[in-house]
Amino acid sequence: MEIFLGTSVPVRSAGINHKIRQWNYKINYFTDGQSLWDACAQSTQPALVLLDWEIRGTSAAEICWHATQDSPPSAPYLLVFSYTKTPEDMTLAFQAGADNFIQMPTPDIALHAGLCTGKRIIDSRLRQTEATQLRTLVATAGAIAHEINQPLSVIVGRTQLLQRKTNCAEAQRTAEILHKAGKRISAITQKMQRACTYTTKEYCNGEHIVDFDETSS
Repeated sequence: MEIFLGTSVPVRSAGINHKIRQWNYKINYFTDGQSLWDACAQSTQPALVLLDWEIRGTSAAEICWHATQDSPPSAPYLLVFSYTKTPEDMTLAFQAGADNFIQMPTPDIALHAGLCTGKRIIDSRLRQTEATQLRTLVATAGAIAHEINQPLSVIVGRTQLLQRKTNCAEAQRTAEILHKAGKRISAITQKMQRACTYTTKEYCNGEHIVDFDETSS
């Protein structure tokens, strides 16, 4: 998992970097609060953030507050740390919206445990999000397929009848084209009704749409 490390003190980042890399985490390092928050806001996944309470620029308290304004699935997990001995720091951090707080320096095992807790909670949020997306997809796809199937059956039946009844070659070709198009739509609605996973594919301009071939397989 990737960790966003935010601290304005190089010696702190060096020490924390050394520890975290031993635990096979990837690190993105930020020296000011604004660049850290911008990265969190642009991330497609909830970020695991290790945040220095004394970071320069946008304050740690502001970052925590911004994070609480996001919906839980996309909100970062904020593990705040402080090297000061001010007892109020912990209270202020939690009031601002921090998920956890560590007084530094701390034993490696405590820092590792804090990161593991953050990873577990993020994984849980992602699973909940995927489950919600799947329920929404199944309900929506089922409803759309149901609404389409009735008029579609009329179109397919009528075009098939037209093919049999008409002697006009042009009308028969038109009816055949419409009949094949109706069958294609019918196949799509069957895929929609078989949806069992939430899978997307790139569409255009960076947008993504549901991939019903993968969703129904």
